[in-house]
Parts: sequence; structure tokens; C-alpha cells
Amino acid sequence: MKTYQVGKRIRYSFGKVDEILNVPDLVEIQHKSFKELLDHGILRILKKFSPITSVKTEGRRDKGFSLEFVGFRVGEPLHSVEECKQRLLTYVAPFYATVRVTDLSTGEMREEEVSLGNYPIMTENQTFVINGVERVVVSQLVRSPGVYFVEEPTKNIGAKPIYVAHFLPVRGVWLEVLLNLNDETLYARIDRRKKLNLFLVLKTLGYQNDIDILSLFPTYIDVEDDYALKQAEGVIILEKVVSKSGEVLAEKGSTLTPTLVEIFREH
Repeated sequence: MKTYQVGKRIRYSFGKVDEILNVPDLVEIQHKSFKELLDHGILRILKKFSPITSVKTEGRRDKGFSLEFVGFRVGEPLHSVEECKQRLLTYVAPFYATVRVTDLSTGEMREEEVSLGNYPIMTENQTFVINGVERVVVSQLVRSPGVYFVEEPTKNIGAKPIYVAHFLPVRGVWLEVLLNLNDETLYARIDRRKKLNLFLVLKTLGYQNDIDILSLFPTYIDVEDDYALKQAEGVIILEKVVSKSGEVLAEKGSTLTPTLVEIFREH
């Protein structure tokens, strides 16, 4: 009987033929890859998002704030490997990042550790436990980055379908824009969470009012096209309308009325 070591395990051989080659560590690649990610890769990813600066808006006197990631740490596992297998849990540990917030007006800096969720970790056997199942390689099916337009049926009988634009980035959160024809409203949904009004989401990105948002998607109307002018009555004028002589015919934000239509035709 002979003994030999494979990784951290001691194995016994009862064979009569001598072993010519030692059995290699078959999961060495996964172990090195995970160690490289933990030691250097995570910090490189966090550095790619640094610094994050606040949006500058009109009328704001201060210069805003800047946030950057300066470090991270992985805590102790929340449950043991055996407990994760019995309770169908994922073997994870809490993940913390050290962030530095800088006041760009005064230069004052403050560092604080924040929680970014849980991080799957490798067991002593160089495997992962995902939902109670022990795996060596955790695969994930990822759709190609881009924009996908789909039509989703509604549960209500006779209701109109919902049209959705899926924005899949190379990295970062998923964004969905939904057009509900039943209430004629545009919604936005981030990472498949609760949907929000699209105008509200755009305002959080720095657009001050509805006029600024509508200016992103202008519709141009030929004043010589009587049918187009008739159909456009009641819409909001996004830019100041000036005649060839320089006279202001309509101010920005005003409503296109039949009176304005006649004024446009005269000029």
C-alpha cells in the first residue's frame, strides 16, 4: 500500500503497478483565477468607476461632490458549507468597500466603509456552493450587449400589448423602457425592479423640466403643410419661433394654437 497527496488530500493506493505520473490538481486553474480576482481584479473593477461626480445643474453654486473607491474587504462566511447544502443556500461572505467622498468646493474628504452585498467564495475543496449545490464551475448565460425591442402581452383580456426596449450594456445595470398603450405612459425599469415614470428618471439624470426632456426628441413641422399644422394644434413649442425679419412669433414653451397657426402662415 502506498500513499500520495492530491491537493490537500492524502490518498491510498492498493495497486501493484507503480504510479508513473502524479495526478495533477484538476481545479488549479479555477483556484488561481479566483485568487487573482480576489487579490487584484475586484479593485481594478472598482477603480474603473472612480471617481463618480455629482451632476452639475443650473443655478448651483457649489461644485458638488466626488466619490471614489479606495479599497475593499471580504468578511467571514455567513454560513458553513454544510449548512448551505442542507438549507439550499449560497456559500457567500459579506463584501465591504471603502469609499472616499470629497467636497469639490472645500476639498474636505471623508472615508467610510459601506456594504455592497454578499460575495460568493470558494470552499476548501476549491468549489462553490450555489443554492445548496456544490459546483466547480459556475456558468452564466449572458445576452449580447445592445438594444432589444419586444412586445409583451398583457394579462387583461382585450388590453393592448406593452412594447419594451431592453438596454443591455457591456457592464452595469439593465435598463428597460416600457410603452404602455393602455394608459399612454412611458415607464423605466432598472434591473427588473419596480417601474418608474420615464420623465422622473430623466429628471434624476439632470434634466430640469419637461421642456428639456421633450427637446431631446423634437418634431419639426413645415408651416406650409396645412394638414401637419392642423394635427399639431395643442402641442408644446420647444424652441423660440422667429420670422425671417427677426420678429419673435412664439416663445419657447408656449402652446400651438389656431391663432399661432394663422400667424405662422402670414409670415
